[in-house]
Amino acid sequence: GHIEMTAQTLETLMATSSQLRLLYVEDNANARESTMQVLEEFFPKIIVAEDGQIGLDTYNKDDFDLIITDINMPVMSGLEMIAKIRETNREIPILVLSAYNESGYFREGIKLGVEGYLLKPIELEQFVDVLIRVVKHIKNRHENNDYKKNLEQKVIEKTRELQHAYSHDPLTRLENSIRLDEAVRSKKYTYLLLLDINDFNLIRKEYGRSFSNETLYAVAQNLKHHANSHTPLFKVESDWFVFLLSEDDEKEVYKFCDRINRYFRHINIEVRDSEIIIDFYMGIAKITKESNPLIDAEYALEDCKSVGQYQYSIYDIVKQHAADELETIKWLKITKTLIEDNKIEPYFQPIKELQTGDILKYEVLARGILDDKVIRPERFLSSAKRLGLMSSITKIMVDKSFLFFQKNEFDFSINISERDLYEEYLVELMKKKLDEYHIDPKRITFEILEDITTTKNSKVIIYQLNELQTMGFKIAVDDFGVENSGFRRLLDLNIDIIKIDGVFIKNIIHDDKGRKIAKAIVSLAQEMGIKTVAEYVESKEVYDLVKECGIDYAQGYHIGRPDHRLLERQ
Repeated sequence: GHIEMTAQTLETLMATSSQLRLLYVEDNANARESTMQVLEEFFPKIIVAEDGQIGLDTYNKDDFDLIITDINMPVMSGLEMIAKIRETNREIPILVLSAYNESGYFREGIKLGVEGYLLKPIELEQFVDVLIRVVKHIKNRHENNDYKKNLEQKVIEKTRELQHAYSHDPLTRLENSIRLDEAVRSKKYTYLLLLDINDFNLIRKEYGRSFSNETLYAVAQNLKHHANSHTPLFKVESDWFVFLLSEDDEKEVYKFCDRINRYFRHINIEVRDSEIIIDFYMGIAKITKESNPLIDAEYALEDCKSVGQYQYSIYDIVKQHAADELETIKWLKITKTLIEDNKIEPYFQPIKELQTGDILKYEVLARGILDDKVIRPERFLSSAKRLGLMSSITKIMVDKSFLFFQKNEFDFSINISERDLYEEYLVELMKKKLDEYHIDPKRITFEILEDITTTKNSKVIIYQLNELQTMGFKIAVDDFGVENSGFRRLLDLNIDIIKIDGVFIKNIIHDDKGRKIAKAIVSLAQEMGIKTVAEYVESKEVYDLVKECGIDYAQGYHIGRPDHRLLERQ
């Protein structure tokens, strides 16, 4: 069994070693001849060097898998050669041959990281034992290198996939807005053409998202017939496509638009078993250093829609509405930055109880902070609404006001929007915040605008408001009395507080009609057990009249301006 195992081991060893390139360094001719008889049995690919310097030069010129070297040689010793090789390669296996069994050689060899130490003349059994270990090491190293190469290749392939996904629309496989920006900056093109599919929302609503996605893909395939290196096609957001053109003459751009329109007039897009008629609105913008051509093309697109289908329009910066639109876009960007950078801060305006003259409550009002400047809410709230970020502002106000008021005993009110109620997150959020900050919900009032209760989803809204009241929160209706005043709705909502619209309070001294309306609101509110608040109390005279009307609370500049520091209790 031992002899058979040895034979199998030798056969396997020789099969592996026959694939390796060996550098053998020996200065003594007789020693070379006797050693080569053994080495040639295992290594058919042997390069011989006659001293350490030649061995080093040979190693530097070629690739080897293994080095076997003598120690004592002229010009450069084996140990000196090994030290030079180890400066650049710590991995290649090296075996040392010596006729001297000296411990100093062993120690030096270990320091240089040799794989084994063989005595001359070579004994086959010792040589085989050492060679088995060395060949195994070489095999493992090759396998690791192959693994690394495969891993690197996979990383390269995955990187390419990610780069493609980053710069291409996943549905149509067309290059996206990232590549569009790069192409615009390349200065190769003179015009940008924006295509918006007419009534695409109707297709989505009637057939569903899956069908509409297939339609977009089919449209993209047909638009590609008109694209080339001089007229590249891109897919940007929603159902928008973009062509870049390098035409110098504006009339050539119009001809291209006509060609697109004629093409789609004479074909129907086939999706599943349906034929879809496709036509476009088109906005054209000239590419200049100062412009953002995609935004300019959007303006042109809006003008085009006012004309009708199968039309195109070119952007004209002198149009009256352009400046206003640019200002709107500026504030959309600023608002997004304020929210993303958490630069919305709570300011606190005091609310005075008229009977006692005490300030026990504050309204939390949002202010933006940009470059140390305070931005009033009317500058960013409308932009937040357009961006669908109103709930983000509410969440910021909730977090920061809860953090602030947990350190004192004041009551406080927070404004919530229609968007907050549509998203139906407030109840769960409040449960979480009450556990986190340990604030009594009776201290907190949520203020809503009066017209929220008249929306289509009023049942959903009323349910959530009732849930919040069940938890202990109070509900106030802000700006009551102008939009759709109706006390019957207050019965449905079970409102706790009415904030009378400032239009009745500002001129209450001189406006008899407004004063009568305010008194009527107060009278009915009292019968229903609802507290009232007068806003815009900005003078002592107004304050006295408000108190005379029987209103419970007053709020306005006469009481105190909004401040980021909590005003002292008065």
